Amino acid sequence: MEFPVTIDSQDAFDGLVKERIGRVEAKYADYGDLKKRADDADAAIAAAQQERDQAATRAADLETEVSKFTAKEQLATWRSDVATATGIPAAILRGSTKEEFEAHAAELKPLLTAQEAPVIPSQGDSPTGTAKTSPWAGVIDALDQQST
Repeated sequence: MEFPVTIDSQDAFDGLVKERIGRVEAKYADYGDLKKRADDADAAIAAAQQERDQAATRAADLETEVSKFTAKEQLATWRSDVATATGIPAAILRGSTKEEFEAHAAELKPLLTAQEAPVIPSQGDSPTGTAKTSPWAGVIDALDQQST
């Protein structure tokens, strides 16, 4: 096509416009396919980001659980070590650090050590029960035997 073009009729103009539209459509013939592929890629990226976020949340939850378990195990180890060293039962020790367990064991140790029984000074001077000092002792013994 050479320029300048002389358009004599509406049909000639419509023909030129259709020809131009045809060339542009041919140039972008695969646009619909490319748009669909781009939309599919965007959906795949969104799904991957969602999976990544879920995995990150799960990993954070598991890290928290592991740290709680580790702290619990550390407390049990400290409690056991202090119980072994002091002779205090581990079940009654309280605290959140090894120093607190040791301090609590030091408080409990005097309370749990065996204490000597009190000495009664006149324990050997008590009556044996064989001497009858009252005239009614025989009557009381007879009544005791009847009741049993």
